[in-house]
Formats: sequence, structure tokens, C-alpha cells
Amino acid sequence: MGIEQAIAMIKSQDLSTEAAILDDIWFDLQQKVMNSPIPAEHQLILDERLDKIEAGQAIFTDWKTLKSKLLNAKAH
Repeated sequence: MGIEQAIAMIKSQDLSTEAAILDDIWFDLQQKVMNSPIPAEHQLILDERLDKIEAGQAIFTDWKTLKSKLLNAKAH
């Protein structure tokens, strides 16, 4: 069965069945991601960010401000 056929089959189900299928798929995906090793280059980036936080040099932006900036950038 191809991906398109599988998706069509899921979409053809009643709402509660489709939700249960998607919940199971999401749980499976989450487990795979959580049990996968972090690539070395990603770990390096995370370590650098943690170092900045611990040194008090990290700059944070709240979601409302970031969303506004992204929407304004998209409009131009």
C-alpha cells in the first residue's frame, strides 16, 4: 500500500477512528524521536545555547513579538 492509499484510508474513517489512528501514529513517532540520538552538530548548537543562558548572554523573544515580526516580514 502506498502513502497516498494509506492516507485516503485513514481519511475515510469516522472521526473517532481517524483520531485514534492519528494519536497512535503521533505516539509512535514521538517514541522514535525520543529514542534517537542527537546528531553531534545539533548537540554542539544546544551546548552553545546552554552556555549563553548560563552566562546570562541569551536573548529571548516572547511568542507574541516573534509572531508579529514574522507576519510583518512575510507581508513585505
